[in-house]
Amino acid sequence: MIVTARDMLLLLALARHFLLTRAKVQQLVCPPDKDGRQARRRLAALAAAGLIYRHTTLVASSHDAAPAPVYLLTSKGCQYLADKLGDASFLHKPVHLPHPLHLVHAMAVADLHIMFDAAVAAQTDVVLEVWFNEHDVVNAGEPDPAHHYRLRTKFAGEPEIICSPDAGFVLNRDGQRVAYYLELERGDGHRGTGARQLAERKCPGYAELARQKIYLNHFPGVEVDEFRVLLIVPHDRRRDAVRRAFAKKDPSQFRTDLWRFAAMTDLTAETFLTGEVFYHCGAAPAERLLPVGMTNRSITTLRRSPAGRRRCYYNGLATKEDNHVQEEGPEAGRGQKQSGCVEYPGHKFCRPGSKDVCLHHAERRP
Repeated sequence: MIVTARDMLLLLALARHFLLTRAKVQQLVCPPDKDGRQARRRLAALAAAGLIYRHTTLVASSHDAAPAPVYLLTSKGCQYLADKLGDASFLHKPVHLPHPLHLVHAMAVADLHIMFDAAVAAQTDVVLEVWFNEHDVVNAGEPDPAHHYRLRTKFAGEPEIICSPDAGFVLNRDGQRVAYYLELERGDGHRGTGARQLAERKCPGYAELARQKIYLNHFPGVEVDEFRVLLIVPHDRRRDAVRRAFAKKDPSQFRTDLWRFAAMTDLTAETFLTGEVFYHCGAAPAERLLPVGMTNRSITTLRRSPAGRRRCYYNGLATKEDNHVQEEGPEAGRGQKQSGCVEYPGHKFCRPGSKDVCLHHAERRP
């Protein structure tokens, strides 16, 4: 089959988010497609070509009204991206479904990732340098597969301690790189997901991660001494209960100072980075994920900017062809596409010498 530019965006979306439903593909890749017909047609064509896999069991995600199939890359799809873009890291993208009991959780993490990408795209002061999902190979550049590792870390001892983040990422502002781990908890306190049990499970692993500085294996070159752990829970009552439980732990032993807590009901693309929605486990007031002074532009201002620059972001904010939010001005020229990406000559979504790049390269911007 002929893989179109939109098909490439679809494949890159699956490489970035691991699992997506048709509705999410429509949001990210085909926003003008109101009834989803175009998204269904492209998904069916890519599945028939063996580039993606359609999991026929319907999954009821936390946000969609109706259960739907989920899609992910196949080994053939990863190979195609690696060959087409000249990036061997695609060969190490996950191609196997998680355990059926974990599918809904994986979809919820993908939804949160999409929201975070939208938050980063809506401002200019900070760059998302890298994002690792739970199943991604962290050191994909290592030629020996035997030395590959993921975010999940197991510490020897009795009892055995395991640290298994849902995701990890680095934000870069003017060369200052800060590492974060993400924990998404969908439980509401029932069936062993009480606040005390949660603190007992989560604290030891991250304390060891800090004590042994294992986080530097995940994010080499991070300038700050340590990292932060973002724990996202369903609502504010759950958030406050979890904060109280973490506050009872010994801060010197379990490093509760590393943790920040937020309610999913408070998080949007506008508040994720600069809204005062993240709390310590103590009595301190809510704070921003980014320091004060790092401005967050309204998403609507991305559509048109007087700066005279033109940028493409591969995310759910797109409304134009090939899923690009474009800033038009005297330098851009209306109706033209940027071409000749610096890193991948075959990738036609970036302008040579510019820091304004599509999402596939957003993690590599200086």
